[in-house]
Amino acid sequence: MKILILAGCIGIVLSLLLIFSAKFTRFDRDVSFYPSILIFIASFYILFAVMAGHSIVRETSIAFVFILFALYGAYKSLFVVGLAIALHGVYDILHYLQFTETVAPSWWAPFCAAVDFVVGIWVMYLSKKQVV
Repeated sequence: MKILILAGCIGIVLSLLLIFSAKFTRFDRDVSFYPSILIFIASFYILFAVMAGHSIVRETSIAFVFILFALYGAYKSLFVVGLAIALHGVYDILHYLQFTETVAPSWWAPFCAAVDFVVGIWVMYLSKKQVV
């Protein structure tokens, strides 16, 4: 249990580091920055499925939905991108609770969910302020 809490805390710290470094470097001014982050995080479960040798179709299908949200959001609404990133955090938790056949490390779900929630909320906030 301690490892799960630690993983979540590390996820929060790393997500804040991502946000601050994106602001500092001004990478976040590019409309494709956060949609690219969403595509990147959506691809991890495909990697885990390939490593396990099963569930590839399921994980690819789910990742494809997140990729569609990233592409739509890049052109129409970054709020959608932020929402999809946060929803990926929900998927992380559901994945942890429902699917035991993954080769993802046990700490992955709380780590990734923490990153997804912090970054997703940040992107939704930015989109409402129309900063991004």
